[in-house]
Amino acid sequence: MLIVSDTNIPSSLAACDALSHLFRLLEAPIIYIPPTVHQELRVK
Repeated sequence: MLIVSDTNIPSSLAACDALSHLFRLLEAPIIYIPPTVHQELRVK
């Protein structure tokens, strides 16, 4: 399964230092974040 994420969920979980929960919830070793989304997360 390929998982691509937008900024909503990762930024919310990153804000409370809980991004690792997303990997467990989706049972995915890798979550692909498009370059524009990555840039947006870096700015926040």
